[in-house]
Amino acid sequence: MKITIDKAYDLESLKKDLSQAFPEYTVYPRGNKVMVVKKTNFVGANIIIGKPTHLRVLEGFPNMGAQFSVLLLILLGLLPGIIVMLVVTKKQKVVRNQVASYIQKEYNSVNSISSNTDLLDK
Repeated sequence: MKITIDKAYDLESLKKDLSQAFPEYTVYPRGNKVMVVKKTNFVGANIIIGKPTHLRVLEGFPNMGAQFSVLLLILLGLLPGIIVMLVVTKKQKVVRNQVASYIQKEYNSVNSISSNTDLLDK
C-alpha cells in the first residue's frame, strides 16, 4: 500500500510512534530504508521508506528464516506450502492494514493506493 503523507518523518520517529501504538508488535529497522513490524516469526509488515512524502506498507515475513522455511515447504510439497502461504498471507494483511491505517491517521495521509501494482511509481 503506497501512502502519501504531509507530515515529516524519519526512521527513529516512525519506530517510536509504531512501538507506542502497537506494544504487542516488535518494531525494528532493517537497513536504513526498511522498518519491520513483527507480530510473530511468520506474520508482519514491512514499511519501505522512499521519498520524503511517500511510504509503502507491505505484508511480509519479518525475518529471512521464515521466508526460507515457507519456500522450502513449497519446494518439498506443493500442497502444504500453498496452505501455509494462504493462512499466513491473510494474517499478514491484517497487520499491514492496521499499520497502514495508523500511519494514515497519524501522519496526515493525503492519498493511499491499495493494490499490488503500487510497486511501480507513476
